[in-house]
Order: sequence, then C-alpha cells, then structure tokens
Amino acid sequence: VEKHEIEDRLPVLYQESMGEPYPGQAFHESSVLGRRELDILRDTCSEKKEGEAGEELYGLVRGLLDVEQRFRTMTKRKGLYGELESVLKFYLYDGAEDAQSTMDERIKRRDEAMTRVDELIPHVPDEEPEKAAEQPELPYEEAH
Repeated sequence: VEKHEIEDRLPVLYQESMGEPYPGQAFHESSVLGRRELDILRDTCSEKKEGEAGEELYGLVRGLLDVEQRFRTMTKRKGLYGELESVLKFYLYDGAEDAQSTMDERIKRRDEAMTRVDELIPHVPDEEPEKAAEQPELPYEEAH
C-alpha cells in the first residue's frame, strides 16, 4: 500500500537531529504543498471530523493530492483513474465489519424500496393462456 507521502521530511529531520541544514537538494522542489500547507490541511480535516476520522480524511485528501501531483505533468495520464480509485477504495471502509454493515444497510434500503414499488404499482395478472392462443399472429410486415 502506497503511503502517498507528498511532503519532504528529510531536510527537517536532518536539521533536528544534526543541528545543521540539510546539505542535499529538497526532494519535492516542484511540490505545491509544503509542510505549512499540509499542516493547514490536517487542521482543516481535524475540524471537520474528530479523532481518527479526521486523520482518515486527511489521509484520503493527501492521497488524492499525491496522485494528482504525480500525474499533472504527464501528457498521457494512463492509469490516473485506477490510481484515484485505489486511494478511494483504501479509505472507503474502516474495516471488514464496516464494509459488511454498509452492504447490509444497502440491501435493506433496496428491499424497502422494492416493497414500496410493489405497493405503488398495481398487480396485473398475466393473460390467460387460452386467450393468448386465440389471437392470430400478425404477418411480419404488420407486426413491425
């Protein structure tokens, strides 16, 4: 599973541990999202959803942004939809129990809707087989 780490943490970690600036080049020089922007994103997600749900929302948005960033400069974006779909599927459910309860709820709503449809549409009995046999067949030209 890809982590979609779009921030370059190496220079910061190097500075913190060594006490001097990182001597190499920044990995994501062309990135639109730096540490400050990602902190704002995390705070915004935490405001919308509390606790673990906020972190999950942050992970989802960050993953989608990573995919967009990797594909934005490509002339042919083959595989873009597959990448987006894999990020969405990864964050779709909280686990097997959540997936099962969501599916159970969908089935319940579908069954309830079908019951209402059956109540709204009057039942018309099928024609009696004898009457159907009595009707003459139309020639092909008249039937079409």
